[in-house]
Amino acid sequence: MKIDDVDLDHKILDTFGEGIEFDYDLWDDGNHKCITMETEKPRVVWFDVCSYAGLSADGIHYYGKIWVENVKIFDTVDNKSFSMAGYIHDVSDEVRNALENIEVEMTRPITQKDLDMSYGRFEGSWLDEPTIRWNDKKPLILQGKKFFEENFVGNWKFKLNDHTV
Repeated sequence: MKIDDVDLDHKILDTFGEGIEFDYDLWDDGNHKCITMETEKPRVVWFDVCSYAGLSADGIHYYGKIWVENVKIFDTVDNKSFSMAGYIHDVSDEVRNALENIEVEMTRPITQKDLDMSYGRFEGSWLDEPTIRWNDKKPLILQGKKFFEENFVGNWKFKLNDHTV
């Protein structure tokens, strides 16, 4: 589930995606009774920060994405738990949404300084338009931490992955 930080309209509980029961033909051997669950507590909210260095003046910019790994499926027939990667067929939207990773890209408003000094980077953009390009890593990380603190409720742990140059 991909969303922008400005589009989130509810808090994300540490039980997000857990406890949904459904029948599924996992191994083409008949239906299995399954339930979505998460065994790792606290659940981890990852914040990946990366950078791109262009050849033009002021060509470096930073990007930040919060993501939470999807919940696992527990097969009550075989007593096994596993993760589901890719698209899962023949299940409800509720189950499908629970099994997707949560991904949130951090945005900021374009400033007049951006428009004046962008050397074409923001050509065609307008003042206060949301952008995922950040000029400085420090405010991006602060925004990610603030987003985490304001939107994740319960037993969550924030982990920063800094991949910048």
